[in-house]
Amino acid sequence: MTKIISALLIILIVTILIPDISLAEPDYVKCVKQHLKDPDSAKFKNYVHSRSNDGYDEYFCGEYNSKNSYGGYEGYSRFIVQKGFGVTQATLEGTTIVAADVHLQGMKFEVEIINDRKLRKKRGGKLEVLSVETREKLARQMAFEKEWTDHCTK
Repeated sequence: MTKIISALLIILIVTILIPDISLAEPDYVKCVKQHLKDPDSAKFKNYVHSRSNDGYDEYFCGEYNSKNSYGGYEGYSRFIVQKGFGVTQATLEGTTIVAADVHLQGMKFEVEIINDRKLRKKRGGKLEVLSVETREKLARQMAFEKEWTDHCTK
C-alpha cells in the first residue's frame, strides 16, 4: 500500500513541477485576448509570422473571433501583434485599439485625413464634412491596412 501511495505522490509532484508546455499560450495570443470582452471564447486561425527588415521586430498576424456582450460570435477579424525591444503591442482590426500613435505618424494620407478639416465625402450628390470621429476611424483603417500589407502578406 505504501508503494502505491509513494508512486501516486511522485506522479503528482512531477505533474505539478513539470507543466505541459504545449498548453501555454503564445504571447501574441495573450496580447490579443487582453483586449477582448470574452477572452476565453477567443478562436484564432490563419497565423503568419514575419520579421522587420532590420530584424529587430517580429510580427504575428492572423484572425480572431470572440463573443460580444450578447454572447454571440462577431465573426473573424484580423490582428497584428508587434514584438520588439521587450514590448508587445496589438492592433485589432475594427476597434479603436491602435498599438501606438506611431502608426498614424509619417504616413501622409493618414495624417491628412486627421488634420484636413475640409475633408469631404460624396453622399447622395452632396458633399459632407466628415466628423473628427469618422476621420480618425478611417485613419485607423488605413494604417491597419498598411501594416497588414507590409508585415502579413509576405
